[in-house]
Amino acid sequence: MFRLETERTKLRQAITDCLDRGLIQSAKWAAEQLNYIEINQKNDIEFQNWINEEKKSVNNMVLNLSQEIEEQKEKLDGFGFYM
Repeated sequence: MFRLETERTKLRQAITDCLDRGLIQSAKWAAEQLNYIEINQKNDIEFQNWINEEKKSVNNMVLNLSQEIEEQKEKLDGFGFYM
């Protein structure tokens, strides 16, 4: 994360320096790179959130199945079947 902040700071400074010198194309390039970093970081966060939600969903399914299995075992125990 620290490296990413350093890159952002460098790109912001590059944009300012390029604009001060009249290097419009270079400033545009630096701005595009900065935007690319911002967009990818947002996408990474959204993707990680999706992964976390999927993990929760799978964990809930496993928990529900475990409970169902225990309930079925209890029913079988009531009929004299032991597992």
